[in-house]
Amino acid sequence: MTGTALKIAGNFRLVQGAGDIRIAQQTKLIPAAQMAIDVDANPALIEQGIEHRKELEDIIHGVDRRILLIPGVCSLLPTKRGIKEFLGLMGWLADLQERVRPWVKIVPRVGFYKPRTRSDDKSWSGAYQDRHMNNKSDINDGLKLCRQVAIEIAELGLGIATEVPDSTLPQYLPDALVTLWWVGARTVASPELRRLTSGLSSQVAFKNPTDGKFETVLDALDSASHSNYFTGPDYETAIESWFQGTGQRGVTILRGSDRGLNYDHASVAKAQRALGERKHSRFIIVDTSHKNSWNPQRNDGKGGYDYQLQSVAFESVLGQFIDGNRNLAIMSEMHIQEGNQPFQIGDDPDALNPKKSCTDPCMSMRTFEQYALHAAREVSRS
Repeated sequence: MTGTALKIAGNFRLVQGAGDIRIAQQTKLIPAAQMAIDVDANPALIEQGIEHRKELEDIIHGVDRRILLIPGVCSLLPTKRGIKEFLGLMGWLADLQERVRPWVKIVPRVGFYKPRTRSDDKSWSGAYQDRHMNNKSDINDGLKLCRQVAIEIAELGLGIATEVPDSTLPQYLPDALVTLWWVGARTVASPELRRLTSGLSSQVAFKNPTDGKFETVLDALDSASHSNYFTGPDYETAIESWFQGTGQRGVTILRGSDRGLNYDHASVAKAQRALGERKHSRFIIVDTSHKNSWNPQRNDGKGGYDYQLQSVAFESVLGQFIDGNRNLAIMSEMHIQEGNQPFQIGDDPDALNPKKSCTDPCMSMRTFEQYALHAAREVSRS
């Protein structure tokens, strides 16, 4: 029976036009083990990364009383100048971390992947999947760049927080260097990603979906907490393999939704009650950008993101933290310069300002510095 099935399948693929009729390109992945040799991480960095993960766990469990801040770019600009300016920004963040270390834990957010609600041939998908910003999907170059950038950030003494888009990226980033993975608002309902998170070594967080249904987050947390099977590339061979995760206790990210803002006291309290009722961690990271910085008055009343409104969300969450709700952290989109600039496939990436976001609008590094120092003062007094 099996032999017959294999014979039929083999003959079927020989018939011209029978299969792969909508596949334009196939790229074989370089095995993660080979890439680890090509772009090696010092063992001391791995030990440092494990310590960053432990510090995050201690904050989530209330052992470490510092406030967690997760600032950083929406999307890494993978041009030569973009990478240089980004690493300079990470160096500045490392210095800022030393200034506020007793009261604030800083984990930079690094946008290797850019999710889209609607994708087309003009939409850039981020440095991981489109390293050269030309819609050619140079996946091995993208994976190599992501790995190199993660290592260089670690060499500055920092961990990273980044989105998990699929089962491939976690095999290629040095896992211990990722302090926090998150599942995005557009993929939080994905059964595949929910199962995958049960096997990730680092802490995972789930964003509320764009439609605002918190039940989606609760279901994702349920799935991640149990043992699950999932597929992904084998570390040694890159051949698709079957893995079993043991499960982990995830946390939540509130990023606003089509229903409105959700960083205020009432929204946070409602979410934490729902989490408690389902026996999940009540720890919430509030994303001050995205729909939590939505201004309905922009664009002639059509609405739009307003990076300046991140300050309102930041102050609200910090106030709740100081008032005793220590199960809170803050994520913010930040770059060297405030705002953003347009880009679509076909534009010249080298013409972009490397100090400004080419995707979502961000607050400036100097604005974030004021927020971080303010947070440190408030926490020191509490």
